[in-house]
Amino acid sequence: MRWTYYNFRELGVIKYIPVFIMIGMTVLCRKSTAEAEIILKSFELFLPPLVSLWIIPLFYNYVSEGARELYLSYPCAREKTGAFRVLIFAGIYAVLLNLAFYLAVPGWRGFLVYILIFAVQSFLYASAGFLLIVLTKNTVVSMGIILAYAGIQVLDNGRVFSAVSVCFYDMISEGIPVIAFKLIMELVIGTVLLLAAQRHFEKMEVI
Repeated sequence: MRWTYYNFRELGVIKYIPVFIMIGMTVLCRKSTAEAEIILKSFELFLPPLVSLWIIPLFYNYVSEGARELYLSYPCAREKTGAFRVLIFAGIYAVLLNLAFYLAVPGWRGFLVYILIFAVQSFLYASAGFLLIVLTKNTVVSMGIILAYAGIQVLDNGRVFSAVSVCFYDMISEGIPVIAFKLIMELVIGTVLLLAAQRHFEKMEVI
């Protein structure tokens, strides 16, 4: 628990940005007269990508040349400072995201399905953020790529790039088997990204 708290402190002020946005959207959605599906669409498009605002800054000091010697020489396994941290933070973010969605649309019949969906989406974006910061060593570029992808999803609205969309709001009527298949695919992709990021992370030299 202390280890997780230390990592949260390491993030600085930026750790509050996703939380404040989450709270703001929850309040707005509770006051909205929109249907639950519209609120769900808003949550999926805007909130899961924001987990990268935790993951990318968290690893910057580990990959920047100015601090790499200090951090990568810690008496701690690379798995714990790498993939394990991603899983912990993605899990915490998924819990907060599901809580926010539940408060926004309390009693919605599809909420149990979205507990799993938001968990997988958070994991996928967190893994992507980890890989990007390890490869680019640049927080602006890494965040820019993720936010640009999220922006394309917003602008496209599931019309042209639906095949590469991580959202499920347009699949509710297609049934559990279709949703389950996409969930498995996203879980596999997220795992591949996480393992690739961890491999690059472990190969980084201490300068």
